[in-house]
Amino acid sequence: MKLNSSNANEEINAISDEKIFIWPSVDVIIPTFNDTKRLMVCLDALLHQTYNRDLIKIIVVNNNEKDSFISNGNDFVVIKENKPGSYAARNKGISYTCGEIVAFTDSDCIPDNKWLEKGIAELIRTDKDRIAGRIVLFPKYETPNWIECYEKAFGFNQARSVSRGGGVTANLFVRRSVFGKVGVFDDSYFSGGDSEWNKRATAAGYSIGYAADAVVMHPCRRSVHELNKKTRRVAGAKLSRRQVRTYINWRTFVPPVILLKRINHIEDLSKYDKFRAMMVCYYLKIYRAYFEILLKTNITNLER
Repeated sequence: MKLNSSNANEEINAISDEKIFIWPSVDVIIPTFNDTKRLMVCLDALLHQTYNRDLIKIIVVNNNEKDSFISNGNDFVVIKENKPGSYAARNKGISYTCGEIVAFTDSDCIPDNKWLEKGIAELIRTDKDRIAGRIVLFPKYETPNWIECYEKAFGFNQARSVSRGGGVTANLFVRRSVFGKVGVFDDSYFSGGDSEWNKRATAAGYSIGYAADAVVMHPCRRSVHELNKKTRRVAGAKLSRRQVRTYINWRTFVPPVILLKRINHIEDLSKYDKFRAMMVCYYLKIYRAYFEILLKTNITNLER
């Protein structure tokens, strides 16, 4: 498969402090599972980057052992990881890298055409070891439903994650040498493995910054089923680390009004949208506590 690409930037460029640098090579890792249609959109966006195409290697990691949905193309390579889990897939991708920078995104994401240029420029300008870019969530239709309001309000706050030493792999740039010191992702995680890895990297002294202009678009979840599924996955990860609760206390039923301060600045959500987001947040707060207890007492499992 051959998709068009553009090489708008020069190999040598100047940044704001007038230092001259050579753009580094970058490997982009995309784990995917049964998501061919959205993957094609993601690949098309990557092949229209302003970054020098000769410096980009795109690695698609197919995490479905029964599916040979796509073969290698001239513009990307496809490898397989039969061990379930996106972090196992990302680790397989890392083993195929050779560039100076490793960039991560997901098959359901749509990178802005300047995503690589802006993220890598910030990495070099600030001399950071890692850069987390901005993730913009978008609804399926012009008017978001209740679940999409919640997603837009509370999903993927990269600036906040960076302030805590973390960042999610939907939009993350890492100097490849960091993996040699910190190691790769813990593939026993099915959720939160990026947070765990970033905590290890921060504890080891590796810096992280935030690039607001290195943007990827991410679709909102839009159903209660999807939110519940994510909640169960996170609860399972917490159970493996023995962090789930065994009781429900009165605080569980207190509406999370304190979070209004966090979402008050979001301009593309009306007051009613923010109210809807808070109601969904309240529901998930109770559901999360309930499901953690079921897991801890072996009444249910993650397959439900």
